[in-house]
Amino acid sequence: MSMQAVAELRVGEIKSGAEIGKLPSDGRFGLVACPDCNKPRWVRLENGNHPTHHRCPTCAQNDLMKRTLAIERANWDGGSIEAPQIGDIRRAYEVGWKGNQKMLYHGCVDCGRPSWVTLKDVKKGGRPATLRCCSCSSRKQLSLVLQGAHYNYNWKGGRLLDSRGYVIVYITTDSPYFSMACARHRGVNSVTGYILEHRLIMAQELGRCLQANELVHHKNGIKTDNRPENLQLVVRDGHNNGFHGSVMVCPHCQKEFVIP
Repeated sequence: MSMQAVAELRVGEIKSGAEIGKLPSDGRFGLVACPDCNKPRWVRLENGNHPTHHRCPTCAQNDLMKRTLAIERANWDGGSIEAPQIGDIRRAYEVGWKGNQKMLYHGCVDCGRPSWVTLKDVKKGGRPATLRCCSCSSRKQLSLVLQGAHYNYNWKGGRLLDSRGYVIVYITTDSPYFSMACARHRGVNSVTGYILEHRLIMAQELGRCLQANELVHHKNGIKTDNRPENLQLVVRDGHNNGFHGSVMVCPHCQKEFVIP
């Protein structure tokens, strides 16, 4: 039954579950108004048309929190709930948060501003879920991103294989070869600063960055063998794609050869 249909009924009316679409279908339900918010709703009737409860779920939860807080205030032997001290522990609903979890009044390690944070590992003595406030945590995260990916918790050395089987390595923004990582070359991610290792080694051997039409060929065909003696620099012309079997031009002697 819709809210409009409920509004058209009068408080105190009694219907069966089948008439209003509630279970059990043979049960008796009465339209009862919440004493706090005055919102009408259907409530199961038992023991001579007495409603099983009077308050709506929201008001009932708020009433429970108020009574629990009153009991804890009566048993509180020190401090002040209205003016908490660093290290105080309260329930979430006592400090204006949703839920019943324990909260710790903790000072930010950077700015010192106190705030309520979730208390973790309560059975092991308890610890704050975060050491920084929201503002300092955001600034810290931004600074780590600017400093480099090696500050990430998932950092594994900055050397891995891409989807094509080539080794890629991470280089920092102060590297003289960082422009090669920014130039999005053959699917290498230009945002994270990763570059193909064989291109980086060849650039270091030449002492300069490689051009987009300069390719580095593995002589023995093993993509992960990036020894300098196994690498060969070739120039891609405008009529082939640089894959195996393509005709390349040596940048030194200008002779054409076919990549095996």
